[in-house]
Amino acid sequence: MGGLNKATTEACLERYFSKLGEIEDILINRNMEDGTSRGCGFLLFKNHEVAQKLLAQNKHHLIDGSYVEVKQCYEKSKSKALKQEKKTEIMIENFQKMPQEQRNFVGAIL
Repeated sequence: MGGLNKATTEACLERYFSKLGEIEDILINRNMEDGTSRGCGFLLFKNHEVAQKLLAQNKHHLIDGSYVEVKQCYEKSKSKALKQEKKTEIMIENFQKMPQEQRNFVGAIL
C-alpha cells in the first residue's frame, strides 16, 4: 500500500483493516537512519479471499487524513518478471504497428 501518512502506525492500519478480516502481519517501510515512515507498507491477511476482496474494491482508503492506495505486491523476482513481460508486450505491439516494409530485420528479444 502506498500514500501512508508519515504518522500512521502499524496499530492504525490494524484498526482500519482488521474490520475486513484477521491480519497475520503488518509492516511499514521505515527510513533506517531515523525510523520515519517512507509512506508505504505491507499487509498480510490470514485469509487470501479477504485480500482479494480488498483489491477488487479498487479504491483509496482514508487513513489518518491520507488517501492510501492498496495494490497487490509480489516478491522482487516476480515483480521483475512482470515488468519484463509488459515491456515485451509493448515491443510486440509497436512491431505490429510498423509498416510491413520496415519489418525487414533480424533481432532477438532478451
